[in-house]
Amino acid sequence: YRNTLLTVIVLFAVYLIFAFKTLWFRTFPDGFHYSGYAHEGAAWLTVALAVATVVLSVIFRGQLLQDDRLPALRRLAWVWSALNLLLAIAVYNRLSIYIGFNGMTRMRIVGIFGITAVVIGFLLVIYKISKGRSFLWLLRNQMAALALLVFVFTLLPIDYLVVRYNVQRILAGDPAPCVQISVHPIDAVGVAQLQPLVHCDDPII
Repeated sequence: YRNTLLTVIVLFAVYLIFAFKTLWFRTFPDGFHYSGYAHEGAAWLTVALAVATVVLSVIFRGQLLQDDRLPALRRLAWVWSALNLLLAIAVYNRLSIYIGFNGMTRMRIVGIFGITAVVIGFLLVIYKISKGRSFLWLLRNQMAALALLVFVFTLLPIDYLVVRYNVQRILAGDPAPCVQISVHPIDAVGVAQLQPLVHCDDPII
């Protein structure tokens, strides 16, 4: 377990140095592709966060909690946890760049909720380790957090938020979100938010 944590700490640190050096400051590498960057990159980073949640849950349970070397292992877990939280910031950054590229969509809101669910689950693992909670406690609270996020998502007027955001961007002089209006279905609440575009100064709009 100690060797595993040391390995992932080094791996995450190397990746985060690259991510913050290039992508955080919008210094994109050659051949940069927005779609692959956002869809594939954010998806794999979210998977990495989920795997980290599982790994820490597996390590800190059972007989290991009685081991004399537990404090040293816990310190490594805190280091990796800090790197995971930085990784979560990197995922949010990826989505913000993609939203800034050509607007908001339903699936991008789903992505934000999905990443948030994983981050909450990871924070619950940290709490479990620090307070010595059981795996059953962790599972119950993670399911409750997921259910709460799904409930909030179902209550939100998604198309209202999506279309309103894109319309505001267009009226501010950025026509890129037009592609989202033209290719995605919009419900009645969302269609009502298109009305300001009738008075847009841009003749193309």
